[in-house]
Amino acid sequence: SGRTPTASLAAPLRRACMKRGRPMTSYYELLGVDKKADDAALKKAYRKAAVKWHPDKHASKPEAEQKKAEEKFKEIAEAYDVLSDPQKRQIYDVYGVEGLKG
Repeated sequence: SGRTPTASLAAPLRRACMKRGRPMTSYYELLGVDKKADDAALKKAYRKAAVKWHPDKHASKPEAEQKKAEEKFKEIAEAYDVLSDPQKRQIYDVYGVEGLKG
């Protein structure tokens, strides 16, 4: 289909943000790190956020909260996937999410 694997990463995040009717949060903001964060800082921030928003942790909550946690968990995973890969991160830093489309 001509799409790169990276292109498919940004789509769910864009859709989730647009559903809520607000501009997309940057991957750095999602993980709570600075643009200059190194691999160790990214990994630490990802793990902390992933534990906080893991769907299993919200299983006993109302359905709306479960959905929110699931969406946030996916967004965090996508952000980490891009920022932890030097090539994807460079593309993201220069062109944003649109650059990851391919």
